[in-house]
Amino acid sequence: MDWIDNPIIDRNHEYKNIDILIRDKKYVIIIENKLKGADFQLNQLARYIARMRIEGYSDEQIFIVILPKDNISHKYIKDSVWRLPVDWQSTNQCRKCRRNSYTCRCDSEDYQQEDFCKRCELLRELFESRTIFIHNELSKWLYNCIVNNALSIPEDELRKQYVLTSATLQFVDFLNFLYQTREKDKYNMDIQKLLSKLLKLKEHDIVEQLSLIEDKKKDTDELSSQLNKLYWEKIKEYINEIRNKYHVHLTHEDNKDYYFYCELDFNGTVINVILDYDSDAKSNYCQIETKGRRKIPEIIKNDFYISEELNDKYNSNTFIWRYDSYKESLLRFDRILGRLLDLKIKRSSGD
Repeated sequence: MDWIDNPIIDRNHEYKNIDILIRDKKYVIIIENKLKGADFQLNQLARYIARMRIEGYSDEQIFIVILPKDNISHKYIKDSVWRLPVDWQSTNQCRKCRRNSYTCRCDSEDYQQEDFCKRCELLRELFESRTIFIHNELSKWLYNCIVNNALSIPEDELRKQYVLTSATLQFVDFLNFLYQTREKDKYNMDIQKLLSKLLKLKEHDIVEQLSLIEDKKKDTDELSSQLNKLYWEKIKEYINEIRNKYHVHLTHEDNKDYYFYCELDFNGTVINVILDYDSDAKSNYCQIETKGRRKIPEIIKNDFYISEELNDKYNSNTFIWRYDSYKESLLRFDRILGRLLDLKIKRSSGD
């Protein structure tokens, strides 16, 4: 587009109700933002075109870009959006052909042309070829612009553009959310397509499809329940393995099957290795703490392996811990307990 010399983006937000207007003496580009799924208003595109004509642009100089939430095309835009009535400069409420804020009489299936309809200018055929829809290409284009800009400008200049770059990246992420092009969203869509194929939904009408999905959902709910029971049975087996492997006693409190501690003595300093749940943080954790608020022995505190495992920033001289999922906390309990028993042997042997 070498004919674009010096583009101007209007600084006035929503110039004459147009979301974004880019123009030069030779052209004008109307950008209509429908990213949140709003419907087109009465005669909307036709009115924008008429305003640009008044400002001196010929039809050949007017272009339209539509940013839709869904991947739509021209056929989804009602005829009335492209029709320019004689009274187009009046408010929506006062326009003669109006049925409501979004439709004209010509949008109804039983439409019969009236005298004032004959004077409407039909702009669809003339402007469809100069109108494009930009869907998920927008997020890809913006992201590539950011990357290319970051690679091509000096580091000092890039620092100055930090706020703009950060805001644009957030907008790209928002677009990917709208378009369902985040990696997780694409994965979920693929699963839904696969399920539809496995259930052969296309072979049934919508009511039968709902029944099939409902039946399958009951099956999967039961499967999920049984898998959950099996998971915790395996957790119990693992806890018993820990008990038998180290020949230790695991103390449970308040009949909590899956939360417990093991007590060890380090030359008079009693150490508890704990697996528990913090209701305030809403997280499981593995912890080493001393009884009587005594300091954790240096052999434990200075052990690199333990300090890597239990590295919460709020650790103190009397307790050290780390939040995690239940399974990871249980695995960490196993490793920490084994390491502490090794340190006891090391201390008793005088190594």
